[in-house]
Amino acid sequence: MGAANPERPFPEPPAFGWYPEDRIWALQHGLEKYLDRPESSGVDAARKYSEPKHSAPVKSGGTVILKNTSTNAAIRISQDSVLGRKPSSEGRGEEVTLADPTRTISRSHALIYFDGQKNAYVQDLDSLNGTYLIGDAERRSTSQAPLKLEKGMLLRLGDEFYEVSIE
Repeated sequence: MGAANPERPFPEPPAFGWYPEDRIWALQHGLEKYLDRPESSGVDAARKYSEPKHSAPVKSGGTVILKNTSTNAAIRISQDSVLGRKPSSEGRGEEVTLADPTRTISRSHALIYFDGQKNAYVQDLDSLNGTYLIGDAERRSTSQAPLKLEKGMLLRLGDEFYEVSIE
């Protein structure tokens, strides 16, 4: 990965070859010499990065609305959902595909889940570029430390920002 650009508070997108589909495409077109991660096969990497990391039963609660700050597209989430570039939840909730023009969102990047009391939480699914909540301060979610979503916060997945509303 390239060094962080001082004008942007997040890292540069991964180099060609990081994502499993890059490897598959390059192999299909005879361009494997351009891959910088020759040690992993595309199929094995695709399996690794798409395995679900949350095993709790699906719950619903209130509704979380995520509004992309650059496109103004809104996403309504009313039950446990896996968000990502090409999410895989294997029946543990909805799969919400996010637009990712800079390729910094992982396949299955984060989980938004409800506790049955209309409280919603975001949990990072071991993504490459992290999941952050920005309110009074910026806090990072991890697979072991989910964060409670509250109205008015900014959710950052990779380098995409979403305004959080709760109904």
